[in-house]
Amino acid sequence: MKFCMRSIIVVAGLFLGLPLPGAGMSMEELQSFLAGYRTNPCPAKVSAILRDVADLCDGKPTSVAPMAGFFGRVFKDNAAHAPEWRSAVSGLTKGAFRTALEQELDGKLKLPASGTDFPPELLDYCWGAYMASGDLALVDRVVDCALAPRPENGLNLSAMTASWSVRSFAASDDNVRRRLNERLKKADDASVLAFFESPANPETLKTVCDPDLAERVNRLVEQKPKNPVEEAEWRVGRGDLTGALAALERAPTNDWRMCYAIGDFYGTHAALPTNRAERLHCWMDRAYQMADGDWKRKVASRCASGLCIRRYGYPEDWHSARLWLHRAADSGSAY
Repeated sequence: MKFCMRSIIVVAGLFLGLPLPGAGMSMEELQSFLAGYRTNPCPAKVSAILRDVADLCDGKPTSVAPMAGFFGRVFKDNAAHAPEWRSAVSGLTKGAFRTALEQELDGKLKLPASGTDFPPELLDYCWGAYMASGDLALVDRVVDCALAPRPENGLNLSAMTASWSVRSFAASDDNVRRRLNERLKKADDASVLAFFESPANPETLKTVCDPDLAERVNRLVEQKPKNPVEEAEWRVGRGDLTGALAALERAPTNDWRMCYAIGDFYGTHAALPTNRAERLHCWMDRAYQMADGDWKRKVASRCASGLCIRRYGYPEDWHSARLWLHRAADSGSAY
C-alpha cells in the first residue's frame, strides 16, 4: 500500500517539524524515501541518507524517537548491512540521534515487554518502526495504550495521546484503519467511548470507523451523561441547533468555568443566532464577575480579543470592546 501525503505530513511534519533539508537529499526526496520505504525497501540507500536525517534531527529531540524506530527496524530486518551502517553512524556528529542509532545497531533499544503507559516518544518510536515495516503488531501496541483504563475523574494523558495518534494514521492508512476497527469492535463500551473522547466528531467517525462501529459510538455518546456544553457541541455537530440551545439553557450558572465555557461556545459557533455577540458578552460577564486572580485576566483578555480582532462573524461592538479592554488592563493583562 502506498503511503499517502497525509502520512508524510504526520511523520515528517509533526515529528520532524519540517526543518531545512540536509546537504544531500532534498526534503522532497527524503520524505519520499521515508514514506515509500515499506513498499519499496532499499536498505542499500540507508547509509547515503543518514547524514541528511541527522541534520534534520539535530536540535529537535522529538524527531529522534520516530527516526530511531524507523532505522532500528531497518537495521533489524537487514542485518547483513550492519558493518556498512555502523561505519556511516560513526561518522555522524555526536548527539542524541547518533546515540540512538548506535543503541539500535547494538540491539539495546527495545519496546517494553508489557504495560500500556507509553510516553509520547515511545508512541513516536512505534510509528517510525511501522513506517519501515508495516508490522501491525506495532499498531497493536499503540492501540493498547489508547484503550488503557482512564482514572475516575481524571486524565490518562498517555492514552489520550495514543488515541489521537492512531486516529491520525487510521485516517490515511487502510491497514491501520482495519486493525483499529478490529480492536475497537472487541473492546468494551467504556473503552470505546473514552477512545473517541466525547463528544465524538462526526468527521472523525466517518474517516476512521466502519459504519457499524460509528453507529455504536454515536449510540454510546448519546447515552453518556454530558454537561450542557458537551451536549451542545454534540448537537451542533449534527445540525441540531435547537437542541444545542436547549442544552445551554439547562447549564448551571453558579460556576464561572461553566459560564466561561458557554460564552466561549457562543463566540465560536457561527451557526448560533445573530444575537450571539450579546449572549457571549452576557456569559463572559458572569464568568468575569465570579472568577478571580489570573483567571479573571484570562476571561477579560479572551473577550477583548473576540470583540476587537476575531469578532466571530458579528459586527464590531466598540462599546463592549472598550469595556473588555479596560477590564483586561485592570486585571493585569498587557494585551
